[in-house]
Amino acid sequence: MLERTTWRGMGARLRSMERTAGRGPSRRSLLRAGTGLALVGTWPRARRPDELRVAVVGLHGAGRGHVDAYRRLDGVRVTALCDVDEAVLDSAAKELGEDAGPVARLVDYRRVLERADVDAVSLATPDHWHALQAIWALQAGKDVYLESPVTQTLEEGRRLLQAARKHGRVVCVGLTARSHPSLSAAIAWLRAGELGEIRLARAVCFAAQRSIGTVAAPRAVPAALDYDLWTGPSPLEPLTRRRLHHDWRYRFTTGGGTLADDGVHALDLARWALGEGGLPRGAAALGGRLGYVDDGETANTAVALFDYPTAPLLSELRGLPRDAGEQAGAWGMDDVQGLAHGARLECEGGALTLHTSGLAVATDEEGREITRWEELGDPFAGFLAAVRDRRIGPSSAGLEAGRASAALAQIANVSLRLAAASPAPPGTREASAGDALERLAGTDAMTRLAAHLEANGIPAEEALPPTGPWLLLDPGTGFLVAKEARALEGRAYRAPFTLPDPL
Repeated sequence: MLERTTWRGMGARLRSMERTAGRGPSRRSLLRAGTGLALVGTWPRARRPDELRVAVVGLHGAGRGHVDAYRRLDGVRVTALCDVDEAVLDSAAKELGEDAGPVARLVDYRRVLERADVDAVSLATPDHWHALQAIWALQAGKDVYLESPVTQTLEEGRRLLQAARKHGRVVCVGLTARSHPSLSAAIAWLRAGELGEIRLARAVCFAAQRSIGTVAAPRAVPAALDYDLWTGPSPLEPLTRRRLHHDWRYRFTTGGGTLADDGVHALDLARWALGEGGLPRGAAALGGRLGYVDDGETANTAVALFDYPTAPLLSELRGLPRDAGEQAGAWGMDDVQGLAHGARLECEGGALTLHTSGLAVATDEEGREITRWEELGDPFAGFLAAVRDRRIGPSSAGLEAGRASAALAQIANVSLRLAAASPAPPGTREASAGDALERLAGTDAMTRLAAHLEANGIPAEEALPPTGPWLLLDPGTGFLVAKEARALEGRAYRAPFTLPDPL
């Protein structure tokens, strides 16, 4: 049975936290004991050539950045490029240039794993491929750099973590904010008690999300692309969106929306700063795809609350611009006290704002700046160091961090999907929206959300769907307790692209 009463208790706790955040100078010398600045794992040393040989997989978007990053580093060479679109593959190979040395061009990722001249894979493929490709690489004895979110479902997170532990390979995750020394230093400063007890952690992701449009009939797949390989473990369905690339993230068979994309980086910063290494005790979300009707399924607007022992974590996601007038222009976005993408820790003695870009600013109770940090790092250099040292250092994000932060987005999406699956009966829409607002009544997140919707010409009492159920997690296993939620923890795999068993 879904628990629907705990949310009210959390709402009361959250409102109390918000009222006391920033009050009084009663600082403690140390915060409650927490985890270290980075999750550290060590693996048996293996013989490595002086030059790390990497295959970059997925070259339409972020993968090009991977190639450029490795080219800037000493001691690493790209020996293989892989993409299911031969036109993209040829373009990337041309950009890499002949001076890079011999480079294999491969369409099928499985051929990458057979190569002796590949020590590690750098994965920048769509989300629905992440877990399977990483597990296959681990089984083949390759180290892995994996873009976030590391998995698409909670079950994948558990399986991937098991595989990494079994095969003893290095897995670094593309949570790039963790590579910035400035953010590590700011969080250490916070953990030393400089602002007193943490009252509330906010994760903010205000990223423009325009409509992806609609199509009346399936579209033709580009001739250069192997659509069966692109689809991989997901259902092989007709292409029913205008853009094959990028917009896959807004369908639940292949992605988790902006919440699971840019949102995970903000969630990770907030969870990292809290010192919470794992999953929350419970969570719920409210939101939907508001302001337009298109072929997307995932939310562009959401508020989610996660129950952690240290303090509540409150997440805000927005894809619409600051007002309706912006919809025809550049889509200027809102912010929370200057923060559009990152985390804000509200404490007894002030606040610490962490931008994913690497800037951190501490302020006192009156909002006056105390100090700031701004020193950027390189996540790919961190990966290279982790492979050489056989351990995850402070300039990298390990798989444990990647799995836990991806899970926050996944849990929120489960709550949102359960709410959408049980729409309010006819004639009760206003009451359901009112109930949703009541559950978070008094929080500034809901006040701002209502104003944001109104500014975009969307009356909040008409637009907001019911709040998703409060989802409890088993503290021992990390499984969602409710059977209705458990049904959304995993996914069906299409043969032959199935998770190996045993791992």
